Amino acid sequence: MAFLTLVTLASAAIRPSGGEESMTWGSPGEDGVFNMRQTADGGYILAGNSAGTGGSRDIAVWKLTASLAFDPEFGDGGRMKLGGSGDEHAADVIEVAGTDGRPDGYLVVGYSDSKDGGFADH
Repeated sequence: MAFLTLVTLASAAIRPSGGEESMTWGSPGEDGVFNMRQTADGGYILAGNSAGTGGSRDIAVWKLTASLAFDPEFGDGGRMKLGGSGDEHAADVIEVAGTDGRPDGYLVVGYSDSKDGGFADH
């Protein structure tokens, strides 16, 4: 098992507290969120995994706004998936600051068992 660190990154359901309709996202397979943190902008960053191609698991990162909508400024409409030919799992995510001290991205820590170098292509 190899450990990896990614800087700057994108089936779970959330039911907003105001009683609005729940939202579901992810792949048709089994997805999971392993860590969620509030961000400086009042939103949330979530890290977990999602069904990848060929039955493998990929790292999945989701960014929500303070109103629990997908953040359109993050990844592909608030979502990002990273993976290779094997399984990848995210264990934790934090917001990181730039040299000016303001939020400047996210750090995701997890592991990969892709042995063909395919992870670097994503």
